[in-house]
Amino acid sequence: MRGVFFGQCLAVVSLLGILLCFDAFAAERPTYRLNQQAVEQMQKGNYLAAIELLKQALAIRPSHEVVRYNMGQSYLRAGEELIKEKKYAAAIKMLESGKEFDDQESRLWLFHGLALLQSNDYFFAETELNEAWAMSGDEPQVLWLLGRLYYHTDRMQDAVYVWERALNLDPQNETIAEQLHRTRQELTVEMGMDKGYGSHFIINYDGQVSASLSNDILLALEYAYDWVGYQLEHYPQRQVPVIVYANRDFKSLTASPDWAAGLYDGKIRLPAGGLTNVNSSVKSLLYHEYMHAVVHELAGNHVPFWLNEGLAVIAGSEHQRPEMEILEQARNDGTLFRWSELETPARQFDTDRVGLAYIQSYDFTRILIEEYGWFQMRELLLALGKGASISEAIDQTLGIYSVDYFSLQKRWAEEGTR
Repeated sequence: MRGVFFGQCLAVVSLLGILLCFDAFAAERPTYRLNQQAVEQMQKGNYLAAIELLKQALAIRPSHEVVRYNMGQSYLRAGEELIKEKKYAAAIKMLESGKEFDDQESRLWLFHGLALLQSNDYFFAETELNEAWAMSGDEPQVLWLLGRLYYHTDRMQDAVYVWERALNLDPQNETIAEQLHRTRQELTVEMGMDKGYGSHFIINYDGQVSASLSNDILLALEYAYDWVGYQLEHYPQRQVPVIVYANRDFKSLTASPDWAAGLYDGKIRLPAGGLTNVNSSVKSLLYHEYMHAVVHELAGNHVPFWLNEGLAVIAGSEHQRPEMEILEQARNDGTLFRWSELETPARQFDTDRVGLAYIQSYDFTRILIEEYGWFQMRELLLALGKGASISEAIDQTLGIYSVDYFSLQKRWAEEGTR
């Protein structure tokens, strides 16, 4: 693929647009000198310092177009840097400020929309991205982000439409091509499904599922919404899509291993086979998958397997007791996983080992919550979402208790032998 795709790495904005000079005879004026100093700071990447200098210049000449333009560019670049650092709330404020000085710079709306999208604020992200689209016309970056927003808010046809336009502009872009191909496949299946709506969920369901059963699923998910939200103090703003497939479609569209009872990848996906009522086992599965949705909103894709699945099993345990005998047997046999083996976010396991992977993850995560509480767990997830490694995130959030990742592993192992 040519270059680095926008959704994976922010493009570096050129500094060529910075305006360096005013009138030739104005070189000695304070406004000119302050602007020139600000430009020098921008060229060094010191955007906050540039903003402070430009504020001084505008205090002298509030309506000077050159200074206002450079102020807008400084806020734009500062906002980009904050997005790269995953400091989305700060980036939103920075980019919003930039609009006050340059209402023609579409990238201020584009990156503002990106920061809102990354913060899961889909309503306002859509407003900003549509404005960027109106200002700049068809641009692959804008269309890609709009497609992401449409996809995660269950507007599949809209997602296909904008991604087709993006791919026409950038035919070699493999990321867009792959996502478009997958979405077309999903749309083909979902067009034959019925649809239902809850307060916080949208459900698409196969003919094997009745309308009454789909309503029971939605009700169970609303209870999960309240329970998980209370624990982690996070309630998604969007309606989370839920899809209940015929077994063959679940397997072909998700490429899940045979042992998978469900999947979360931005949408909660479940196979319909054998689903006749929302019993304790189904409720456990729904709580499990919904926990993944909330964890993803807080930490993105930076959560180790053991923490992601450990939290999900804890949520599911509200309705179904985990089979702890697997863990005790592994301790006796000396076949426990090393923690490094349980860190890869999307780790796949052999069928005969997957049960242990989940229960070992559950037990470690359970002990963390029992000792340090849900508030610290939320802080841990937020630290991971900002790019910290699991070891760094534990140091940042639990270090005040004189523990680290290694000492917690050691304590867990010692408690298991008592």
